[in-house]
Amino acid sequence: MKSKNAKKGSKNDKVKRNVQTMKKAPGKHSKEEIISEEELDNRIAIDGDIRLYFTMYLKIFIDGHFRHPKKKKLINLAQYIYDQKVLYIHKHGGYKLMELSSIHAELGALKKPVEEEYMKEKKEKKEQAEKVKSKY
Repeated sequence: MKSKNAKKGSKNDKVKRNVQTMKKAPGKHSKEEIISEEELDNRIAIDGDIRLYFTMYLKIFIDGHFRHPKKKKLINLAQYIYDQKVLYIHKHGGYKLMELSSIHAELGALKKPVEEEYMKEKKEKKEQAEKVKSKY
């Protein structure tokens, strides 16, 4: 704690604040690895338009087939996709692994339209199956 006579911006307060900030976000200071196109070809990676990849996982998530030890949340799906380390984006003349926050944001943006379309598809398939069943 600060004594009454200490100045407002004393050195001890600044050091304490820096330590607290580092504890909150220790990974913020890590460097991003940017790889070449040749290295990207050597890895099992996906680059470019990744909406189909996200759509596939969202359909699995919507059907309830995504199992996670914690809860069935979108952030857990994003963490699962991030842990696979296959999504790369073009950056500074090379390719960089897509960040967890970016994956989560993309999934969040795609979830509602994918869910609406997927439910519509399932409903149409169910109606077609009922029509075929009623013919026999």
